[in-house]
Order: sequence, then structure tokens, then C-alpha cells
Amino acid sequence: MTELEKMDPASLRIEPSSQTITARPPYDPEEFARDTDSKIVLSDASALAPTVPPPPGLPEYPIDVGAAASDLGTRALSGDSVPVLAVDWSELDWFELPAEVHLLLLHVNGSDSVATISGIVGVALAEALAVLGELARDGLVIESRGTPA
Repeated sequence: MTELEKMDPASLRIEPSSQTITARPPYDPEEFARDTDSKIVLSDASALAPTVPPPPGLPEYPIDVGAAASDLGTRALSGDSVPVLAVDWSELDWFELPAEVHLLLLHVNGSDSVATISGIVGVALAEALAVLGELARDGLVIESRGTPA
């Protein structure tokens, strides 16, 4: 057995030095930071534009789609409004919607008005308007641009 193996492990502890010596770098760190920041170049947004045309068959949206989408949340639905589901049914699972709301959404088909849907489901028109209005503000339901069937 060697002398090292005979020693108590507690006695092998190395105590940190109370005086830490740090060497100053051969340059001014503040000047280096300013110089580095001044050399940063933000990329031009046009460089990020797609270079390949989109595949055929993709829908073409009007230029003011952002304004139209923001208007949907502020415009109040009426009894004559025809709601349309704005998301796929599978995406509704991500939202914690009560069963009553799911029942109402089952009848949102893009052709029946809110008044018709409330009559079919058996809820008051005011309640159906409140629920569908909240769903419209959340972006789950939009108002159809067509006329009710």
C-alpha cells in the first residue's frame, strides 16, 4: 500500500486560496465591446424573401387579410350572422371548451345563422351570441361572408 492510499481522504481536501489573481487582458474590454457592437449588421428583410414560388393550389389571400382578421374580433355577431369554424376540429382539443360550447359548435356549418343554431340547440339567442362572439374574439369562429341558406 502506497503512502497516498494510507492517507485519510479528509486530509486531502484542497482549500481555495483567499487571494485570487486575475490578469487584465491585453486590450480594453469596454472598447472591444463597443467595437464589436458597431460591426453588427442586421440582415435586410428582402434577403429573407422566398426564392422559390409557392406550389400551385395554395390559396391567395387579399393584401388586407390582417385588417380583416383583426376586424373579426371586434365586430359583433347578430342573429342573422352565419358563423364558420376558423380552425380544424382536431385543433379544438387544445382548448378547454365546455360541453355546451362543443354542442353549439357541432351546428356551426357555414350555412345556418346564429338564430337558427340557437333554436336547434335550444339555447337563448343572447347566450348563443355571447358564446359565439367570445369564440370569434379568440379566433375560433369567423363570420361567413356569404348569405345564410
